[in-house]
Amino acid sequence: MNSSMSLRTKISLAVMIAGGLLLLIGIASLLAGKPDSHYKLGSYENSAQSADVKSAEINIGYGKVNITTGTQFEIKCKNVDTEKLECKITNNVLKINYDVDLIESMYMGKGDGIDTTFDITLPKKLLEEVSYTQNCGKVSIKGVTCNTFSLSSSRGDILINGVSVNHSTKFDLGSGKCEINSCTLQSPEINGGVGNCSIVKSRIADMTYNGSFGDMDITGCVLSGSTNLDCGMSDTKVSLTGDESGYGFSFDKGFGDITVFGQKYTKYDGTAGSSFIIVSNSFGDVIISSK
Repeated sequence: MNSSMSLRTKISLAVMIAGGLLLLIGIASLLAGKPDSHYKLGSYENSAQSADVKSAEINIGYGKVNITTGTQFEIKCKNVDTEKLECKITNNVLKINYDVDLIESMYMGKGDGIDTTFDITLPKKLLEEVSYTQNCGKVSIKGVTCNTFSLSSSRGDILINGVSVNHSTKFDLGSGKCEINSCTLQSPEINGGVGNCSIVKSRIADMTYNGSFGDMDITGCVLSGSTNLDCGMSDTKVSLTGDESGYGFSFDKGFGDITVFGQKYTKYDGTAGSSFIIVSNSFGDVIISSK
């Protein structure tokens, strides 16, 4: 009986070792492969008049993306799989779709330093809607003005600079770092991920923040209307500008600390100010101060 069990154990170990070796061989092949030998990587350019574009829907599976504004729409791409890139304008909606899944994007990032890049220029005017989705990569969005803005990211860093949104804003963040600088955002809903998020020198009205594991740092911002900070596991720091008496607060403390203007709270419903901040947390610490 014991010898039978021992034989089964040996067979199980042999199968596990063989599986591990196959996995290592697969990973080594992935890391050593050359993307340009497996994919038809090339360049792509296109443009259109400003009047032709009223909204933009951009979906990038993989790449380094730089979005700015100018006199007309332009796109310039390098090292892209041209068979998977689609760029068109339908009913004044610009649609850019680079259909690369997560596994392919990981593979394309290896090899002889090949980088997939997208330089996109949107018309410098008020756009109805701008949406951006990325699977894996980095994105910089600068100077865009629109009524509705949304961004969703699985992996990769995000830089938002000088963006102005009139009606509604939504961020669904993943594992990368997100920086929001010098923006004016109306009704932003920020769903945190694993990566850290910072908002600097911005004007934010009626914000909702749903924290996860990544930390949130709000510095030198004006928060107006109702601000709801559900911090979850994340540590959250808020440095307000303006008169402290202009802010009303409500706190519901979890296991983490809540410190406001140097004083720690457990549960508190303060008097309402012109701006009202609702704070709740589970394990993360929350510190609110003013300059």
